[in-house]
Amino acid sequence: MTAPRPFDDGLQRFLRGELSGRDLLAKPTISTVSVLLTYQCPARCDHCVFSSGPRRKETVDAGLARRFLRAAARQEPPPLVSFSGGDPFARLPLMTELATLCRDLGLSWEVISSSAWCTSSRRGDEIFARLAPLGLRTYCTSVDPYHTAHVDPARLRGAVAAARSHGIAVLINTVSRLDGGEEAYVARTLGMDDGLPDGVKVNCIKVVPIGRAAEKVTDYLYRDGDEMREGCPYATEVVPLSPNGRLYSCCGMVVQDGIADNPFALADLGGADEDAIAEVLAGVKQDLFFRLLQTVGPYQLLRRLAQRHPGLALPGQFVGGCDACCFLMNSPQAVTALWDYLTELSGELTYSAASSRA
Repeated sequence: MTAPRPFDDGLQRFLRGELSGRDLLAKPTISTVSVLLTYQCPARCDHCVFSSGPRRKETVDAGLARRFLRAAARQEPPPLVSFSGGDPFARLPLMTELATLCRDLGLSWEVISSSAWCTSSRRGDEIFARLAPLGLRTYCTSVDPYHTAHVDPARLRGAVAAARSHGIAVLINTVSRLDGGEEAYVARTLGMDDGLPDGVKVNCIKVVPIGRAAEKVTDYLYRDGDEMREGCPYATEVVPLSPNGRLYSCCGMVVQDGIADNPFALADLGGADEDAIAEVLAGVKQDLFFRLLQTVGPYQLLRRLAQRHPGLALPGQFVGGCDACCFLMNSPQAVTALWDYLTELSGELTYSAASSRA
């Protein structure tokens, strides 16, 4: 039996005294704030982590969204704004209003959509002619077997072509394939025999067994746990506001949005004013739990908890970091172990930061 690989880099360096508490917690920026306008979506894809669909009605409060964007604009540097869901085009008037505010605040923005709204090339041109002057930077859509089961590829192609005709960059999400031919698959599905045009990029993602996917999908691309040593690139990098008015550290955390008193919500913003929201956003950068996710990653954090609590049994395999993070959120034993660990670490960090100032 081979010896276990050493646990993490950043946290171990802190525990060995090679990294100060101040350095461990240093996080200068939030790169993106996401407004999940609604959980409603014309598609009902089998792999949807939010279980979005045509019958979902939850919609973000317009006043809260405006205060959130104004608070985001006060961050330095100002983050990118991402409108997502569900499908934000199901709330096109609200998205247009908030996009206008982004323009007035000097915030760049993008939108993530199923493209089901693009019923014709004329419709695509009309919508992007309206959104482009508001500063739309990137249009993101999805091309994969799960989406095309609900959205005609002709609509996807029409949305992509219309966005490019207005100078808007396009990012196409697609699921990872065993053969590695994701870009060729996307071009073939969209009927682009000459390949994808300039300004169109493909982003490969893995299907994670959470949300609707936990019931509908069986063919996952699992990873060996020993390979999962990277920190999370999303924790506090993409900070979403949910339709229920809660703020999270990443979109993966939103899968728990329906739970009352969700311990993984950064804050329930509700009637919070702009100043209070700006304070929460500033505090995100110093949150111990999410800083650990950034530094060591959810899988290595789980391993650390299992070392401290031998009764905590981890699954033998995960799809990736989001999968490991969702296991952590859904395991009461892991959550209890986590809060105990954070309480202990917070005392050490306070002492270390005080010592570094002395």
